[in-house]
Amino acid sequence: DSNFANAACPITKFRYNGSDSLYNSGSASLSFFYNCISLKEVYIGAQTAGPFMQGASNLKYFSGANITAFSYNYSMAGLAKLSKVSLPKLASVVYGCFDSDTALASASFPFCSAVWGSSFFNCSALASAYLPICSVIANDAFNGCSSLPTISLPLATSIGERAFYGC
Repeated sequence: DSNFANAACPITKFRYNGSDSLYNSGSASLSFFYNCISLKEVYIGAQTAGPFMQGASNLKYFSGANITAFSYNYSMAGLAKLSKVSLPKLASVVYGCFDSDTALASASFPFCSAVWGSSFFNCSALASAYLPICSVIANDAFNGCSSLPTISLPLATSIGERAFYGC
């Protein structure tokens, strides 16, 4: 298959400019870049993507200029070196999407209307989050984000339990 799920994968940068959805048609638990430890930067042009990052342990930057949705929960979870994400058209952050991405310092999602449960759970380096139109912050969404000093949610209508516990 066309996945790069291999620890010996030499790819350091990956760019997909196609507009079709990018997803693994096989097992939902196997990502495109599973254990691709050389991968450091990914640029995706598709509107829907996932799962594809689990195990890319050295990934530092992810850009998805046209991504409006991730098709699976925990799509980018456990990436300890991921420090920057650019998803300007993302409509909602799926459950556990960035769970335990401990180097993630900032998140900017100008069109995001919902942050689902545990989306940024234990993102201890997260110092800023830009969510100007977000109306729903689910349970544990930012739980454990100990570096997040303040957040502005002018359109929030629902904030779940423990959403900011440990901030």
